[in-house]
Parts: sequence; structure tokens; C-alpha cells
Amino acid sequence: WRFDYKMRLLIGGSSSKLFHLKEFADALEDIGIKTKVVLDIDYSDGFPSRKIVHWFQQDHKFKKLIEDFKPDVIFVDRQRHFGLSAIKSKVPLVVHLRGDFWKEMKMAEQTLYKSFPKRIALRKWDKIAHSCFKSSKIILPICNFLKERTLENYPKNNVQVLYQGINPKNWFKQKGMELKHPCIGLVQSANIFEKTKEMLLLTQVMADFPQITFYWVGDGPYRNEILPELEKFEN
Repeated sequence: WRFDYKMRLLIGGSSSKLFHLKEFADALEDIGIKTKVVLDIDYSDGFPSRKIVHWFQQDHKFKKLIEDFKPDVIFVDRQRHFGLSAIKSKVPLVVHLRGDFWKEMKMAEQTLYKSFPKRIALRKWDKIAHSCFKSSKIILPICNFLKERTLENYPKNNVQVLYQGINPKNWFKQKGMELKHPCIGLVQSANIFEKTKEMLLLTQVMADFPQITFYWVGDGPYRNEILPELEKFEN
């Protein structure tokens, strides 16, 4: 089926998710929805951005984007200043939710954001996210568990599941490093502490299997909680 009316959807997200968002946009284009995918901080940012110069960024680039593209709906993949600008623009906001935001904020407070300045930043992120969730026309978590978590916090909001999957057609082969066999490879980001800390179990495994080389593919703010322990082993 296709839309008779050429609906226009503006999609804003982080650099690490643009590939997936463009896949999403291409699928929507196939059913007649006009899309535009942008890096959100290029058009709207502010405190507590890592770039201090962005703390004083104005909304003129975002307003120009709206004037030029004229979206019917704005879709955000994370809760940042781009979402706040969407709310101010009066264009309906759709919020995509990939993880348990509330648990992740609690973990951040207990680990990387213990200092007073970082606590201020974390509270600001929480306030921005609350505005995005509360003012959204619909929240789209990626699974039923997250739908329940969202309704616990925003019972009056419209919450529907938007499942996501992996399309192997988009994979490509690339010559990488020479591996030392036998070996085991692990793919795990270090963005969420509750997931990342489980890699410490590898210390027991690596000690028991010194003949096997282990490779970790991944990165993130919690890598320094893991790497020093793993690097104690030659394998």
C-alpha cells in the first residue's frame, strides 16, 4: 500500500545510528513517504553538549531546515535538543526508544556521572528527555518490554511498538586484521554498564583457556572499566 498524500517525515538521530535510520527512511520512501535524515546536533544542540561552543547555539539552522523541508512529522532517535526544537516548532513529534532510558540514567548516575558537574549534566539530559517524552504524539519502543516500561513512566502517552531487525543484504566483506587461531570474537558496545560489566566474566575464561585468543569488537564510555582487567592476559 502507498500514501496518496506525499507525507513528509524529518528524521533526526545520532551519528552512530544514521546508517539504520537511512535504512528506515528508504523503506518509508518505498511506500510513498518523503523523508530526510539528518544528524540532530548539526541543527539543534546546547548545554550539556560535549562541545562548549554548542551551548550557545541558536535555533536558526533548525528553523531553516523546517522552512525548507516542511515536515508533517518529526521523528527523533534520541531525546536531545533536536526534540525540544521540534516541540517549539509545533510539528508533531515521534520519539523512538531503543533502550530502558530510566535504568540507563540510574546506571550512569552510579558510575560515570558521580561528580557534581556531571550530575548537573545528567539532570539536564533527564529534563530534556522528560520534555520529549511528555510532548510527543507517540513513543515507539522497539519491544513489548520497553513498551511496559514506558507506560509505567508515561501512562497517558500513546505508546506503540516499532520492531527493528537486521537486513544482511546491507552487509559487506572487508579485509581486516590477521587473526591468531584458535580464537573467539565478541561484539559488544560499552555504552551501557549493566551489559558491559558482564565482560569481566572473560577473565575467568581467559585464564582457563590460554591457548585461545579473544578479540573484542566494540567501544564506549565504559571501556576503561573493562580493558585494564582483560589486558592482564596475553590472550
